[in-house]
Amino acid sequence: MGNHPLTLYARSNKFKPESVVVITGATSGMGRELAVRYAERGCKIVITSRSLPELKRIAESLNMKYEKSQVVPYAVDVTLEIECRRLMEYTVSLFGRIDILILNASATMPRGLFENIQDLDAMQKLMDINLYGQIYPTKYALPYLKETHGQLVISSTLAGEIGLLERSGYCASKFAATGFFESLRMEVGKQIDITILCPPSVVVEGNVDSEIIIHQRDNHTLISNRVRSHQSPRVKKTASWMGPRDQGSSHVLWIWL
Repeated sequence: MGNHPLTLYARSNKFKPESVVVITGATSGMGRELAVRYAERGCKIVITSRSLPELKRIAESLNMKYEKSQVVPYAVDVTLEIECRRLMEYTVSLFGRIDILILNASATMPRGLFENIQDLDAMQKLMDINLYGQIYPTKYALPYLKETHGQLVISSTLAGEIGLLERSGYCASKFAATGFFESLRMEVGKQIDITILCPPSVVVEGNVDSEIIIHQRDNHTLISNRVRSHQSPRVKKTASWMGPRDQGSSHVLWIWL
């Protein structure tokens, strides 16, 4: 989803100014960057995460900078089905439709051998966030996306395509999500565009990137935020885009941020 002229031309039949966009996991990483880019284009955006104060800060900043856009904060725990249903109902009550749903909320856990995991609740938490945290929003946005012939964007990872050493739980959750959306793509056909992004990693320029991390301490599963600072130069993000099976193998999608 970039500002490169060729990208905009290729998507001109789908993207329009004032499109209504819902973004989960919008307080950091790709979610926050996509919120910025859609705000630049004058979209109506509902940004979500668990942290309402941070959402309000981001929304206030974007609304001041991009007057043609309207950014609304809405706190959601994507592991709770009822909250995801209310999110979609709130968005439609506010803007009348949903054109694009971006699923960016995600969690990870420290590297380690599966046999050394003492409490499997950590893997259950991963599934709750990385799988059901994408299924629930999709379930309740689907009727509205069909009405607008909209787009569903899943922010996944290369770990959802290739098994990685000491990442069994994380890979399992990402593989499951990829399988679900590839199946859903065949079900909805041309009614909705489904795009799965699978970058090996994401670097945010000169900013602080926070992600949910699930870890264990004294046999208890905990959820916290890991924060890391990046001072790398601006880069073009790349992602593998899994196209429909009848179109052949995977393609490469360049995201110009």
